[in-house]
Amino acid sequence: MKTFRNQIRRALKDSILQEALQAYAQQRQLGREKAFASLLQSDQVREMARTIRLAAIQNLEPLLERFTTQLKAIGVQVHYAKDAQEAQAIIQRIASANRASLIVKSKSMLSEEIRMNQALEYEGLKVVETDLGEYIVQLRGENPSHIITPAMHLKREQVAETFAERLAIPYSTNVPDLTHAAHQSLREMFINAEIGVSGVNFGIAESGTLCIVTNEGNGRMVTTLPRVHIALMGIERLLPKLVDLSPLLQLLPRSATGQKLTSYISLLHGPRQGGDFDGSEERHIILIDNGRRALRQSNLQEALLCIRCGACLNVCPVFQGIGGHAYASPYPGPIGAVISPGFWGMEAYGHLAKASTLCGMCQEVCPVDINLPSMLLEVRQESQAQISRNLTQSFFLRVYTWIMTSPRRYSWATNLAAAVSHILPQKSGWIRWAPPPFSAWTKTRDLPRFNKPNKSLGEFSAKLLSAEPASHIDEAQKGHPEKAKPNHLNRIDLWLRHNEEVDSEVVICDESNLVTRLIEFVFKMQTDEILLSPEVAQVYPELSSALNREQIHLINPYVPLKAEAEVRTALLRSFDKVSLGITTANAGLAETGSIILTQANVPSNLASLLPHTHLAILRAEDIYNDMAHWLGTSPPKNTEGTTVILSGPSRTADIEMTLTIGVHGPGRLMVFLVV
Repeated sequence: MKTFRNQIRRALKDSILQEALQAYAQQRQLGREKAFASLLQSDQVREMARTIRLAAIQNLEPLLERFTTQLKAIGVQVHYAKDAQEAQAIIQRIASANRASLIVKSKSMLSEEIRMNQALEYEGLKVVETDLGEYIVQLRGENPSHIITPAMHLKREQVAETFAERLAIPYSTNVPDLTHAAHQSLREMFINAEIGVSGVNFGIAESGTLCIVTNEGNGRMVTTLPRVHIALMGIERLLPKLVDLSPLLQLLPRSATGQKLTSYISLLHGPRQGGDFDGSEERHIILIDNGRRALRQSNLQEALLCIRCGACLNVCPVFQGIGGHAYASPYPGPIGAVISPGFWGMEAYGHLAKASTLCGMCQEVCPVDINLPSMLLEVRQESQAQISRNLTQSFFLRVYTWIMTSPRRYSWATNLAAAVSHILPQKSGWIRWAPPPFSAWTKTRDLPRFNKPNKSLGEFSAKLLSAEPASHIDEAQKGHPEKAKPNHLNRIDLWLRHNEEVDSEVVICDESNLVTRLIEFVFKMQTDEILLSPEVAQVYPELSSALNREQIHLINPYVPLKAEAEVRTALLRSFDKVSLGITTANAGLAETGSIILTQANVPSNLASLLPHTHLAILRAEDIYNDMAHWLGTSPPKNTEGTTVILSGPSRTADIEMTLTIGVHGPGRLMVFLVV
């Protein structure tokens, strides 16, 4: 506890950190509010998501068994790890078997939890973080400070200094320049790495599907380019069915980043099959316990519902004051103050629950309605039971109990406190200094001035109990007119409107002029090479013929994974220089402006991933209302390799919450809509 207090004091004295924390919290909260304003029946969606997660935790063992059976049936190699040490050993064995020296990793809090990087580096392996925020803190030798935005504690000047020193580039505080520098530095890593590691947001028991939610494109890179993919998944991150993804994915991006849907939702199945043009040759999943089963058997079981959105951190007044590093746990904030002692013991982490005002905002914003205030009290009680109180604490607790158990004593105490507080040093009605033991509060915070109560506690309670229920207020009067009225736009118009929001560019055409419009676009790009996914040539042979006549080199993005490493690397490097990739799209989602590519129909992920510009051809009749409609009508099968849902180009806001388009995936998404 003493160490924790010292960390808190350091954080409060750090003026740069304080500025970064306040700016971050404000932007995240505004983004969340705007995103949820567009979600019809958000309370019902939240209730549905909670019900799904509760059922998964209650039926965890049968779901795990089914999930494992499905994974093995589609060729995924399944491993179990009871703790961090076993997980580290499994990864080391996989790396040794594949003679790996370089591992690229997308964002995974579970990898932080098991200290994967440190363990592998100790064995002589190079592990490179590829999420922009994670990459920044890795270069600085720091831990992530937030579940979603690892470098939220840094100003752009600090990032610029780090990049100038570690990447040997000119000092610049221009965020797009910094993002481009990270892109350039990491490109060769993606191409040369033998193993890619990712987390898993949700595992689907009925199909063995791994759902990964990302924005930058690095998640797709590490699961597509290396020969071997290792997925790290906590055993609690299960959903029973594919259709259960719909409510969870309506809530997770809105809560985490203020988006209706992230740029990429990847649905991964088995390793590369005979008809696939790319993908991992081996896919491993490590199912990690590390305290989860013990937590499931405790009074803190509800914490396992968490979907790691970080919303509770963004509204927590304590986190806003001290940031994530002060917690000295992979999981900071209100949720971290519950799961850290739940996973690894009250003795080591029970004190974290004291860093809470119990204001209840964490539960209010939680997308699955976790009762965090109640569990924080549970942790406090259990933690305190292990600590013997000193005489001072015991005395004041007895006095407090004596006062609070009598209305008359309570009234006398509040009147006395009001009288005393008026003579203490104040500013704008807040007490700046108080004598011990209250000085423990005023060392770092102002104390509200006590006022003489107008009514007794009993009168106030009686008034509350007899109050009439609040009258119904129309949603439009609450400032959410889009919730008050159903959306009467048709699917195509709605899809077009949402494409503008996610920075996609749309060209509307018909069958008679599609090829002409495509040729015109290619000429404007002034490119002489195109990564052409093979299904495009099959469906539109006239396009291939026209491009060939113009002496444009059409490259079939086929990567022979089993070829010599030098051959494979050279091919990937050559593909990476091509500026335009063309694919078809299997479907669109009107609700989010997304397009869907399924490997069974679009066998190349590379054409939609490596070039700066991705051009996709979508037929208007293939646009669905929303994800639930698509999953209920045409769900991806577990034999279809990778399915990816794209919502605009790749993006990041990891440096001072400055939105930058184009990171590791394409910086431009063009959709030719055939009506």
